[in-house]
Amino acid sequence: MLSTRMVIMSARPGRVACDLPNDLPMPRDAQVQLSPRYNELKSQIWNTVQTEVMRSLESQAA
Repeated sequence: MLSTRMVIMSARPGRVACDLPNDLPMPRDAQVQLSPRYNELKSQIWNTVQTEVMRSLESQAA
């Protein structure tokens, strides 16, 4: 979470699945992981990754 922007790519074809600005306050030390906003961003990132993994697995099975 050190970047100012987080871009999550899709599996196939490679495209931007999600582009999130990192609006967490600076400096981003270990304490930031306790903030509600950190958990929102983390959840959004993991949900996007999970969706893309499932799409990839479904397309491979077809």
